[in-house]
Amino acid sequence: MTTMKPWDEIYIPFEYNQTDGIPPHLDLILQKWVILHLSVDNDNINFNIMHNTASPSVDGVEMSTLSDKHSVGRDTTYVKKLSEVQSLGNGIKHATTESLFRSSDRLKLIYSILNCHHPGGCYLDTVQLIRDKCVLSIYPLHDVVELSYLQSHWLNILEFPWKQDVTKVKNYFGEKIGLYFVFLGFYTTYLYIAALFGVIAWINVAVEDNDPNAPAIPYFAGFMSVWATLVLELWKRKEKRYALRWGMIGFEAQEQNRPAFVGEKRLSSVNGKPTLYFPVLERSLRSLKTSGVIMVSIICVIGVIALIFLIQIAMSDIVINGTQVGGIVGSILLAVQIQVLNYYYGELALKLNDYENHRTDTEYEDSLIVKTFLFQFVNSFVSLFYVAFLKPFLEAIDPCTESCMYDLQTMLATIFITRLGLGNVTEVGMPMITSFLERRKIKLHVEAAVNKENNEVEKSVMRTNSIVYGVNTKDNLNTIIQTKCDMSEVERSFLLPTYDVMLGPFEDYAEMVIQFGYTTMFIVAFPLATVMSLFNNYVELRVDAWKLTHVVRRPEPRSCEDIGSWFEIFEVISYAAVFVNSGLVAFTSTSAINTTWSNRVWIFVLMSFGLMGIKFLFQYFIPDISPEVTIQEQRNEYFYGKIVENKQDEIENEDNSSNRTAYAYTVGFYDDDPM
Repeated sequence: MTTMKPWDEIYIPFEYNQTDGIPPHLDLILQKWVILHLSVDNDNINFNIMHNTASPSVDGVEMSTLSDKHSVGRDTTYVKKLSEVQSLGNGIKHATTESLFRSSDRLKLIYSILNCHHPGGCYLDTVQLIRDKCVLSIYPLHDVVELSYLQSHWLNILEFPWKQDVTKVKNYFGEKIGLYFVFLGFYTTYLYIAALFGVIAWINVAVEDNDPNAPAIPYFAGFMSVWATLVLELWKRKEKRYALRWGMIGFEAQEQNRPAFVGEKRLSSVNGKPTLYFPVLERSLRSLKTSGVIMVSIICVIGVIALIFLIQIAMSDIVINGTQVGGIVGSILLAVQIQVLNYYYGELALKLNDYENHRTDTEYEDSLIVKTFLFQFVNSFVSLFYVAFLKPFLEAIDPCTESCMYDLQTMLATIFITRLGLGNVTEVGMPMITSFLERRKIKLHVEAAVNKENNEVEKSVMRTNSIVYGVNTKDNLNTIIQTKCDMSEVERSFLLPTYDVMLGPFEDYAEMVIQFGYTTMFIVAFPLATVMSLFNNYVELRVDAWKLTHVVRRPEPRSCEDIGSWFEIFEVISYAAVFVNSGLVAFTSTSAINTTWSNRVWIFVLMSFGLMGIKFLFQYFIPDISPEVTIQEQRNEYFYGKIVENKQDEIENEDNSSNRTAYAYTVGFYDDDPM
């Protein structure tokens, strides 16, 4: 164990206190540019400064301009500050030397060198090394200066989601995590509009004696379908703007192979360079096998959901205070089942994805997104589809309470609230508890080892302490033991939970996808879901920010161009919301209860095609890329071609002398130009 901290190489916190004597950590001070030589006499503490060739500056003054010998009286509380030093309690200033690269850029370079399988790289697979337990872990340490600066500007509880300084987040955690917070803030911002209309619809429901078939519900269903389209169309523009601003356009085209990718070394048929080749037939066979496993998993989920509904039917006769217990118990079991099965399937999906042997991180993540969405969609929404569209036709087996819209309202509200509670507890509470238990276990182990030291060693330590510091050795023995039990910054970080740079945002996006489905597809049954989604996302912004800065290790900074296949998933849900909401209005609610089935079908068709037409109009009239971003992107391509690729303009290769006009200039006798 050591009490050295990583920033001790740059910052020199050196304090002298008359009552406590010379600090016991004096021998632990290590500085990069300044070497101290101290001597103690009766009146003063004298220290000489020896400079290296690259000495830093203090407040704009080079260290070499300071006198070579300084003396401070014993009545002085602090020795003169040598570098940009402040105690940690008062904050830490930025280092005086600036770097061309941000800390996240330097970390990206280090990771790329470690995992590079070309000349200049280390030819390592850091993920496989950790899996094979060749190394315990590979992770970057938090930069105390940058982290404290980020916390002061980011962790503001009452800050609006559109006021986030996501550029600072990107500079510290990388573009992948930065883009997630851009999306979460953007989505939460537009939830304010949805929540406003949700409250209006809920008021109409409350006025109608809590009837989910209130007159405003069909209009609210249409509005939410259009709202989903508007959010996604505007997000494409914002995503492209940030990709341009952060220099990520074209990143996926230049992406390197994953270290875990296995293939046969061959010469590329495109450019003739050595490359890894994985047969297309083998890839297709592996995809076919994993698809079979996924189908079996989905069938098992449907079986579990059917079992829960059987339990609910069996408890349907139990009524307490006028409330049917079976419906509430069934909804709670469904909510717990969703969380549990999603967790275990996540582990299975990772193994299936590893087996498929994807070439790049983007391909790997996109494939994992599809696998996860197929399972979670069935796991999260099958029960709601059953209540909305099958239960009305099974009155003899599973009758509805008053109407199936009431049952759908109860189930959706229970699942939504339970997911919010369980999600926040598992996301923050479990990592904190795990980290605390690990630190406690190691501390107890070290204390036990210290207590087993023989008496001679303890006497020697106490004797030395008495001679050097002139203090009571018995009183200081506990301090020495506590110092041995203290862990370094590296060791403390090792005990923190890991926030995987791919799986961390992946799980957060998956949570947003399911919430987006609840908010758009079955919103007619529970309009207040928009308000709850807004509240949840507002809290999620603060919780995720606090988790990244306080609870987990610093993740590996990683680049990305967009949110990947998640956008297609959101778009699929927005299309599904049109047909689901139209079906709820036409077949499940009592809005068309007195009409024939043919009229209901016509209501469904007209409402679906009407909303789809509005969606297509939004997609047509809202360009995916704003004009200013298009112009800037073309300018970047032009300058890149001229400066990097040394391309010539087409006009430079043409002789346009015949097209030039000969102008007749007359120069006056007097020129007003002072030059």
